[in-house]
Amino acid sequence: MKIKTPLISLFTAVLLMINHFSFAQQNSAPDMSWTGKVGAKQFPSATKAFIVKAKSDTSKVISKQIQEAIDKCAKSGGGIVSFNPGTYVTGAIYLKTNVHLQIDKGVTLLGSQNFDD
Repeated sequence: MKIKTPLISLFTAVLLMINHFSFAQQNSAPDMSWTGKVGAKQFPSATKAFIVKAKSDTSKVISKQIQEAIDKCAKSGGGIVSFNPGTYVTGAIYLKTNVHLQIDKGVTLLGSQNFDD
């Protein structure tokens, strides 16, 4: 019985793949230490609520007002920063430890198209 060359090549390729995956699983575990540092943490235990002081107006960027509320919340030990219903435009904001940014139904945050914001 004569085996055709393409069949042998396919069989050899499958054996090499199995060997590679078996070796990789035994000798290199993925580094999962980063997973504990990202993602949502538990809800802040503080009951302090901070409302962003801004009017719903898409012609104004309110990054400064949002950041002020976040900073004030963090300085007081944490809590919740929320918005009155409306549509707001923001640039970059920086969340801090123990601060939960709550975006309720009826609130829309739009990203500014201006890179400087």
